[in-house]
Amino acid sequence: MKIDNLVSGAFNLDLKDYKASKKKINSSKTNIFSAIFKSELVKEDKHLIVFENGEFNLELIKDMLAEINDIGEKLLSEPSRQNVIFYKKTIGEFLSVVLSNSISLKEQKGGRNGEFKRPKYRIIKIINEKLDKFAYSVLQNQISQFKLLSSLEEIQGLLVNLFR
Repeated sequence: MKIDNLVSGAFNLDLKDYKASKKKINSSKTNIFSAIFKSELVKEDKHLIVFENGEFNLELIKDMLAEINDIGEKLLSEPSRQNVIFYKKTIGEFLSVVLSNSISLKEQKGGRNGEFKRPKYRIIKIINEKLDKFAYSVLQNQISQFKLLSSLEEIQGLLVNLFR
């Protein structure tokens, strides 16, 4: 409740408008990333970024890139709160998809150190180096959008600090 009041006050919004617009953002049209997450549960081949034989799903990758670029351009031309939230959500979903297909995490317990607990080690292994490089290049192309996001979040943080 306090956060809603701070955010609505920082942007001179009526609290009812803020809550209504929040619902609109969550119920926005589904995009390719949402389809990927839904399909991961069903394991449909057409929505997997890497097929079981190790080949890339080029059609899906092209769709993802086009959507990221479109949303990024829209953010640069119209830096509204809704566009920022949608862009962050899309990039987050993209990174989740890529990381789930390119990196594995393994936990291993170490030896005992006297009476203390055994330490846990986490080993990160890059499964698909090509996919990792692909994600890096996509994020490099979005640098101007990230700079805009960073400055918007910094300004929002300053506004929130003013109202404390």
